[in-house]
Amino acid sequence: PNLSQGGGGTMFAPALDVAMQLFSTGSAGSGHLIPVLIFMSDGVNEDGDCSSIMRSMHEKYPDLQCHTIFFGSGGSQQLQNMASAVPNGKYHLSVSGVQLSQTFAAIALGAEFTGTHKG
Repeated sequence: PNLSQGGGGTMFAPALDVAMQLFSTGSAGSGHLIPVLIFMSDGVNEDGDCSSIMRSMHEKYPDLQCHTIFFGSGGSQQLQNMASAVPNGKYHLSVSGVQLSQTFAAIALGAEFTGTHKG
């Protein structure tokens, strides 16, 4: 998968498409993996509402764990909508580097290996 950046602006759909490709590759190689999406942005999505993409992702991968992170002040309704489109999806607001580090630590803690797996 390849993502390219062309002169400014943020488009979420291409990154979500790559995530879907990676989930597909992972599930084909090992069906017991649980997909985890950590989607971070400091910008406004310029390609529209991605909630339908998130719902499709969840339909294809019902065990999907979804975290969206806004880095900066003010927050992002678009990232909130993406997280809420997935059952148990979580939206995180990280205003500083310290909060961002704490956010990633909290996500990692919630994804610790429990000795069980899907299937």
